[in-house]
Amino acid sequence: MEIGIFTVTITGVLLTALFIKYLTFRPERVFSDIGENVLLCKKPHWFNNNKSRMQLIPKGAIIKIQLASNTVTLFCKSGNVIDIPVPNSKFTADVLQSAKTHFDKAEVVILDN
Repeated sequence: MEIGIFTVTITGVLLTALFIKYLTFRPERVFSDIGENVLLCKKPHWFNNNKSRMQLIPKGAIIKIQLASNTVTLFCKSGNVIDIPVPNSKFTADVLQSAKTHFDKAEVVILDN
């Protein structure tokens, strides 16, 4: 009997954590314009105050923006790529549009899902 209660409790906690993760994602906080650069926050949840996860990107450094499934990928001139996983598909278009706005000279590629 105790194992059943424990299993139900753990399952409830995990489902609650996933529910909170999907509902607290803030697509408007992924990119922040700061002049010639863009500040990227890959985990823009309302409760995330960890500034170490942010990345400063020069606007001219991004040459291609790609959307595949729920991931927006930024391709840099240097050959590096930056994946931005979007936990909820209803926010994917918002993140893509924001990337297109901030990196307006970049080519946009949308792959079939």
